[in-house]
Amino acid sequence: MRIRKSRSRQLTREDTVRFLTGTVREAVGSHTMDLTMDEREAIEIIEEMGYDYDNHIAHMENQVAINDALAGYPDLVTYEVIESAVKKEMANRANRPPAPPLDPDRLQYAMDPEPMIRVESKITKRQLRRIIRKNIPTRRRSTRMTDFLFEENDDEGGDDKAASTESTGDPGKDLAAAYAAGPEGVRAFMDAQGNKDPKVQNILVKASEADDGADPDDKINIGSATAVPVSGLGPTQQFIDLMQSVSFPLGSADVLEQAITSKTSGAPGAISISGGAVLDGHHRWSGVYAITPDGSITSKDFAFPGGVAEKLAAAQLAIAAVNDSGTQPSKGGGAATDIIGKGKDEIVSMIDANKGNQTDEKAPGPLLNDKMIQAIADGKHSAIDEWAGLTGGEEFVALTDSEAGFANDPIRKAIAEKVGANLGSLPQPLGGAPESREDMPQLDHESIGGDAGLAKIEKGLPAGEFNVVPPFTKEAVSKDDNLMLDRWQRLAGLIKG
Repeated sequence: MRIRKSRSRQLTREDTVRFLTGTVREAVGSHTMDLTMDEREAIEIIEEMGYDYDNHIAHMENQVAINDALAGYPDLVTYEVIESAVKKEMANRANRPPAPPLDPDRLQYAMDPEPMIRVESKITKRQLRRIIRKNIPTRRRSTRMTDFLFEENDDEGGDDKAASTESTGDPGKDLAAAYAAGPEGVRAFMDAQGNKDPKVQNILVKASEADDGADPDDKINIGSATAVPVSGLGPTQQFIDLMQSVSFPLGSADVLEQAITSKTSGAPGAISISGGAVLDGHHRWSGVYAITPDGSITSKDFAFPGGVAEKLAAAQLAIAAVNDSGTQPSKGGGAATDIIGKGKDEIVSMIDANKGNQTDEKAPGPLLNDKMIQAIADGKHSAIDEWAGLTGGEEFVALTDSEAGFANDPIRKAIAEKVGANLGSLPQPLGGAPESREDMPQLDHESIGGDAGLAKIEKGLPAGEFNVVPPFTKEAVSKDDNLMLDRWQRLAGLIKG
C-alpha cells in the first residue's frame, strides 16, 4: 500500500508510531511464527541485554543476557518464556524471506523532517526503541542499536571514543557521552574533567526524578552475599594474573586441601557481579576456578541495567560518586603472567617459571614451596592426592633440584597440570569488556576508602542516591528524544543500503 504524504495536518503520536513500525517491517520482513505478547516482551528484553542470535542459547554471553533480563525484569519474564521465545525467533530467522525493498514514499513520509517538526505529541525514546527492536531481525556485533542511536556526531571523522568523551561544557551531556563510551569513557572523562568539576560531582549525587527527570532508574538493587557457581560467571576484564589467582592455594598444602574440599575461596567478603558478569573480584573468582571449576564464590549481584559495557560504566560512575581523590581508581597488570586466552601448556610453563616465588606477602608461602610438597609426599593430604591424580608413592624433590618443566618433579608437575587444565578452560572475556585492565571499576580501591568506600556504594545504590545511568539531567531527556529522531533517519538509510 502506498501512503500519501499530507502536509495539511499535524502528525499525532499514533501516526508516527504506526508509520515507523510499517517502515521497519517492510524493510526487514515480519515474523513467520507468531509469538505471544509475553514472548515478544521477552525477546525485546533479552535483546536489550545483548542477546546474540549468532550464538547458542547456552553460550556464556547469552546466558549473561538472560540472567540480566531475569534480574532486571523479574515480574515480566521467566526462563521458560525466554526459552520458548528464542526457539520461535530462531525458526523465524531461518525461514524469513529476503527483505523487500523499501517503499520510497513511505520511507520519505516517515523521515521527512518538516512533518516531524510539527508532531503534535512526539514519540518517546523508549517507544522508538521498542519499534526498532521488535522489527530488526538480526543483531550485528559491530553496530549495537544503543550505540547507533545515541552515538556522537561523527561526520567529521576521527576517533569515535575520543570524540565521545570530549567536553561539551554541558555536564549532563558529557556524562551521557562518557557512559555511552563504556568504562573506558567514564574513566577518561572523570580523570580529564569530572573529578575536577563540581557540577559533575553534583550531578552524580542527585538522582531523583526532580533532578534527572527519571525514576527509579538509579535505584540499583544489590543482592545479599550468596554462593554462586564460578562456572556460571564470565570475566569482564582482559587481564587475569596467574600469581594473584593461585598464590594462596599453591602456597600451602593445608590451604590447597581446604580449597579442594570446600570448593570455594577462603578470602573474606564477596565479589561483585551483575547477572553472569564479574565486575570486581576477578582473581578470587579465577582462584576458585583454578582449583575447582565446579566450585562456588560468595557474590553480591548488582542489578545494573544494560550489557557488559553499560554495567561497567555505571559501576565506574558509582565509584566516582564517592571518590574525592581527584583520580579515578585504577589497577594495571603485566602481560607476562596473564592467563586470559592461554592454554594448559602455557599456564603450566608459567607455574614452572614462578615456582618458589612469592609475589603476595600475605600468601601462606612461596609457590609450590618445599614445605608444601614435603607434606604431600609424606602422605598427609589424601584429598590433594586424589584431586591431582597422585598415587601417594611420589618422592619429594627440593626446589633447588626441580628441573625445568618439572621433568623430575612428579608432585609439582601433577599440581601444575591440574591447575593449568582448569585455568586453560577459563571463559573468555564477555563482549563489552574494555581492552585495558586500567579501565575496570575498582569498587573497594584504597583511594575511596577500601571496604568503607564499597560500603558507601552498596548503601547508596539501592537508595537511588547516585546518578549512574542516563538520563543524568532533566534537560538531557528532551535532547535525547530529538536526537533519537535524527538517528532514526540514519538508521532507515542504513537498512536501505
